[in-house]
Amino acid sequence: MKFKHFIWFIGLFLCCKVVYANDIKSINMDIFIDNHGNANITEVWETNLDSGTEGYKPYYNLGNSTIEDYRVSLGSTSYQTLSYWDVEASFSEKSYKAGINEVDDGYELCFGISKYGNNTYTLNYTITNFVSRVEDADMVYWQLIPYELSDKPEHVYIKIHSDFAYSNDLPVWGYGYGDDNHEGYAYVYDGIIEMTKEGTLDSDEYMTILIKFPKDTFELSNILDQDFDYYLDMAEDGAYNYHDQTSFGEVIGYIFAFIIDCLPFIIIILISVFAVKNSNSYGTKKLKFNKTTLNVKDAPYFRDIPLNKDIFKAYWVACQFHLVRNKTDFLGAILLKWLKNGNIENIKDENKIKKLKLISSNNLAPLEVELFEMMSSASGDGILEKNEFTKWCKNHYSKIIKWFDKVIDDTTMNFVNTGLIREEKKSFSTTYYVDDKMKDYGLKMAGLKNFLNDFSNIKDREAIEVKIWDEYLIYAQIFGIAKKVAEEFKKLYPDIITDEYYDDIIFIHTISYEGVHAASLAQSRAESYSAGGGGFSSSGGGGGSFGGGGGFR
Repeated sequence: MKFKHFIWFIGLFLCCKVVYANDIKSINMDIFIDNHGNANITEVWETNLDSGTEGYKPYYNLGNSTIEDYRVSLGSTSYQTLSYWDVEASFSEKSYKAGINEVDDGYELCFGISKYGNNTYTLNYTITNFVSRVEDADMVYWQLIPYELSDKPEHVYIKIHSDFAYSNDLPVWGYGYGDDNHEGYAYVYDGIIEMTKEGTLDSDEYMTILIKFPKDTFELSNILDQDFDYYLDMAEDGAYNYHDQTSFGEVIGYIFAFIIDCLPFIIIILISVFAVKNSNSYGTKKLKFNKTTLNVKDAPYFRDIPLNKDIFKAYWVACQFHLVRNKTDFLGAILLKWLKNGNIENIKDENKIKKLKLISSNNLAPLEVELFEMMSSASGDGILEKNEFTKWCKNHYSKIIKWFDKVIDDTTMNFVNTGLIREEKKSFSTTYYVDDKMKDYGLKMAGLKNFLNDFSNIKDREAIEVKIWDEYLIYAQIFGIAKKVAEEFKKLYPDIITDEYYDDIIFIHTISYEGVHAASLAQSRAESYSAGGGGFSSSGGGGGSFGGGGGFR
């Protein structure tokens, strides 16, 4: 972003509040390139709309390419494709219809909104000559999401593939999105190319792909005169160019004008920052703990539920004393807690496929509400299918993974405030020491884990233990042994753990495991890219590509 634009954007952010009527939750593009270099494209738009009459996907600078076989559907309803599209037609005239509108230097793929609310639109079309042959390579160079996009999507995922696997060292570049934190990626993984952008695209962001295939990879008739480096140089023009050539005097002028215009807001912000620094609130930060060890194997059985049944504190202690198999098992514990308290319900559809019905987030802790809202977003309609949550976690991997970090950080601060963790401040850092009293909690958690692990072999089981079997399952899930404990309970207490309820437990374990596993895998893919061979991203460049975009109006 240019420096002067950045300054005025900050001022605008402080002084104004902008409300967008329409919301594009996500755009997923599946681009299949055939042997002749044509691209068969399927786009799925998840939206929430309350204004306008039509959606549109513009493509400009088509060069030797054409767009063919354009089709649209809303859910399971197929649209009628018109030979002529009237942009000025009414909402009802456009309803369940689609067509191509010719504009200067390109086309707009249009479709009627047809109804307001949460809608899923699917666009299918073919771009001929999607691949070009240059002097020394076969090349794909397209802007797939432009900065002119009227409604920026909250998440974008693009998959590019063929009927053969791409080499993992295939040179791939992504331009126009992402930053120093690598929120945007273009990479080759498992034979396909993926582009992702987590979080809403900024106003000046776009997504351009540049791929260098070996020459003669495809049977092409689309021949361009220059070599590949000509287009690479074109794409690189502006890459990493965070600041323009503004003079020093201009910079000072922009800063001075900004300060004068926004001085009241700056004063408010400075006062707020000062108040936060001098308050008892801590916020999320990286913590350094002293070493605290525990002989887990020798911990005596503990039959009750420790830490006043606070599963967040129990999870923190289990992590600190290495009692968990996988930290992300905590998600399943939360779901079992919700199931026990009626926040969710296991249901079956007409095909007897299990789903989660999200009932209410009432009486949940703030972090639980945040997770509940994530799952609601994944479901779209409050009925969550396993594959829906897996897909959402894959597309929003940092959001779900950071949630686990927030659980640890927030619980740490809770312990700090209650004196069970002592902070020692130095000049430039703060170290946190776990109080010896915490070892008692660790022993109780270790004892509970040992008790649950050996439950079937313990002869002196008491009636109270049967009464809190559902609590036991929640903590068994934290320890990563829920399936084992559920199987033992089912054998010993078939009237309590029925086949149906056992299946519910397994379903919750599966939906939580597969969702977090998909998020972890997506994160690993994105972070393993390598520049110039396997993947590259930058915050600028990509000019001169063929391409298009989309939005509503």
